[in-house]
Amino acid sequence: MNATRNGHFGLVAACWAILLLTAAPTAADTFSIDAASPSAGASLLPGSVLAFGPTTHVPQQSFGLAIGDELDALSDGTDIGQIIFFSVGRGSTGAAGQTDLFTVGGQALRGQQAGDVFVTVTADGVLSRPVGYNQLATDQTQYGLSPILAPFFYNSGPLDNLDALNFSEFDTLPVGGDGTPDRAIFFSLAAGSPTLTTLGASAADVLLWNPVDSTLSIWQPATTLGLTSGDDLDALALGVVANPDGSYTPVQAWFSLAPGSPSLGGDSGADIFHTTFGGDYSLLYTAEQLGLSDADNVDALEISPVPEPATLALLLVGGALAIGLARRRRVR
Repeated sequence: MNATRNGHFGLVAACWAILLLTAAPTAADTFSIDAASPSAGASLLPGSVLAFGPTTHVPQQSFGLAIGDELDALSDGTDIGQIIFFSVGRGSTGAAGQTDLFTVGGQALRGQQAGDVFVTVTADGVLSRPVGYNQLATDQTQYGLSPILAPFFYNSGPLDNLDALNFSEFDTLPVGGDGTPDRAIFFSLAAGSPTLTTLGASAADVLLWNPVDSTLSIWQPATTLGLTSGDDLDALALGVVANPDGSYTPVQAWFSLAPGSPSLGGDSGADIFHTTFGGDYSLLYTAEQLGLSDADNVDALEISPVPEPATLALLLVGGALAIGLARRRRVR
């Protein structure tokens, strides 16, 4: 039994080592971490857009935010597709019975779930719209987030919480960036952020930093999503049309709400909703369909028709491991 267990551990360790050596880091991904994250501090503010390292990609003051603000959701407005990428809060445990290493449940058991990005898959590990299963897409170590541990190790210390995510950069000119966003930033802020008071906004409003005129504004108030000012827009993926005059027309959005939001009613903070900004929204995917429990919390969200190369490499490794270990268990 011990030899078999050690063999499984060796297989996982070897595959993970190969992945870290061959898969390029997701350098184009941008994200934020919450104020309680151990990596947060004077050089990594929770209101700034971060990148791999982690480093500050766009400082919060470069898009109109103040000290004390905390990003809660983030999008560049180009989202489309059916494959759901997401992160979860620190207290999330995943669906009952789903505890394989590369699932939310498996990472939660190891105290590593809050800095990871997961993706919806089939039971066989194939990328899919939500059908009840998830798999690790990007480990927190690939972003440089804490803890710096491979996913099979157990963590008993504090961990970073990735709470906003976008699969592209906002600062692209000149090459390498200068800290000033040259693309529109659509986002929400956590309740209590000082800029909400300045704008007369709520944590359920979608805000916009427009690089055309360097202005920060309430782009879509909560009511256009069918929400109330007491709600907390916790994760956001967004599709918009950019107009010649520099304005943006909303098309659709996918989002989650923080636990305690009045509009949740009997729904979950791990459910995904959809709106076309007509003043209402619908439940699109339940927590169960994402492989989560109703008590979990989706903290960041991205929609994609195809995976990125590094993501695909990790999924192939994870899928092969899951299938291989499952077959060994059945044979034994």
